[in-house]
Amino acid sequence: MIRKNMVFLWVTALLPTLLCLWFYPQLPAVIPTGFHNGTITQYGPKATIWLLGGLGPVIAALFTLLPMVDPRRKNYARMGSRYNLLAGGTNLFLLAMTGLLIAESLHPGSLHIENLVVCALGLLFAMMGNFMPKSGSNFSFGIRNMWTLSSDAVWQRTHRMAGKLWFFGGLLLVLLGLSPLRAAVLYPVFFAVTMLMALIPTGYSFLLWRRENPQPRD
Repeated sequence: MIRKNMVFLWVTALLPTLLCLWFYPQLPAVIPTGFHNGTITQYGPKATIWLLGGLGPVIAALFTLLPMVDPRRKNYARMGSRYNLLAGGTNLFLLAMTGLLIAESLHPGSLHIENLVVCALGLLFAMMGNFMPKSGSNFSFGIRNMWTLSSDAVWQRTHRMAGKLWFFGGLLLVLLGLSPLRAAVLYPVFFAVTMLMALIPTGYSFLLWRRENPQPRD
């Protein structure tokens, strides 16, 4: 099973690179690199595509290395196959971003690219939310702050709550991306949702830690 998951990790890592290799000769000399309200606002040389297409192997190598160097590497065993599946899912998100940029380069204005990016980010957050409750305390990912890292109980309870929040927050972002909203409204709502996804678990972890470590009264 571990070998199959490693294969999945590295196959998904190579997909964005292979996609770039396939379409690179067809790309124009300059490709879009910035968007606002569905309009291209910035261009760059087509070699810019490799900033996305070449990230897959880097991500796979990073996910392979982290369990070896994390001081709490023993907790990675609790994650089992889900760890490499998370890494593979991250590479699939990268594949989607690469595909969107290639499509917009070849057929400018044919996609509501900002909405599709929000959709893809929503799916990524939902996947991460589904993973969170199953993760053990570590220094590499998750809600890592002084309170979660100081207590396994605070880590577990925080990530159980954050997992639900990120999962349903991710689904909300998918719905927002599929809506007719454009950047002027979409960006502030996206920012608000993601800020809540970050701040609520942080505040919750502090409250759990204070409950676990009550301050002595004078």
